[in-house]
Amino acid sequence: MTIPRKKGGRPKKSEVNRKSERIVFWTTKGQAEIIENRAKEMNLTVSEFCNLAVSERQIFRPFTDDELKLKIGLVGMANNLNQIAYRANASGIESVEQSAKQLFIELKQELKKFRNINDSEKP
Repeated sequence: MTIPRKKGGRPKKSEVNRKSERIVFWTTKGQAEIIENRAKEMNLTVSEFCNLAVSERQIFRPFTDDELKLKIGLVGMANNLNQIAYRANASGIESVEQSAKQLFIELKQELKKFRNINDSEKP
């Protein structure tokens, strides 16, 4: 008696989603360069770019490194805000206020230590 084994791998695409047709069209050299440059800016192949353009979806350019750093910073701030809001809801505003004041006192102490070290190193 053999036990039927499940076939592994990705499921087959439906006939609707399968790309089976090829279209070739002619452009000028300038138009071809424009299409290639726009696709390259979006980190897409020319085929992917044309498919998205035909489906009338908006095509966004990827984030620059500076924008990614800014986004990461904003996400971090949002996470911190969510933690503060969670604590405020869970244990009351007073406990969050107390922990914030304690953190402020600790920061002032650390800044004083830092200033003392820097002042002692000056000639």
